[in-house]
Amino acid sequence: MSFIRPEAARVLSRWAGTAGWLAALGVILWVGVANLLSGGLWGWAALILFAPPAAWFAYSAFAHARLAAGVKGPGHVEIRERRIFYLGPYGGSVVDIEALLQVSIVTTDRGPAEDDAFWLLDRDDGPEVLIPNAASGAEALLDAFSALDGFAYAKVVEAMGSTRNASFTIWRRDGGGAAKPLQRDRTIH
Repeated sequence: MSFIRPEAARVLSRWAGTAGWLAALGVILWVGVANLLSGGLWGWAALILFAPPAAWFAYSAFAHARLAAGVKGPGHVEIRERRIFYLGPYGGSVVDIEALLQVSIVTTDRGPAEDDAFWLLDRDDGPEVLIPNAASGAEALLDAFSALDGFAYAKVVEAMGSTRNASFTIWRRDGGGAAKPLQRDRTIH
């Protein structure tokens, strides 16, 4: 018998990584500053070598927690060998990461009771693909896209905090040509 409601347990487990890394960062900072104040030199090692990676992992855990959907959405996402496989209720698609022109997050004002964030993948070898953030396996998309040069974590966090109808460009291919012009209104109905 659990003393925590299942909904609360899901929220707590979703944010556990962020809390853990923030706690680790706090300990590192405390040990570093305490050591420096007592005249030791190991405090510099803690502050220079360990604090920045802990801060980065805390930020990454925060971004992953923001992406974790509170509701279950339609479809399933798998990533294998730099390919994104999405199987939805009305069809599916395979997207090569190398063929991406632009990655966006489209948000609606319908959350949090229903899925209000979608990944929009614009590619040069086919039609756009819209993947609900609440689809099973969609949490792996952030890891796959983080390998793209210039991927904007801060935009992901901003998009996942949005409560309005909006589109956030997270990554756009540079160099080999600009992204295709937007073909339609990005509002999800």
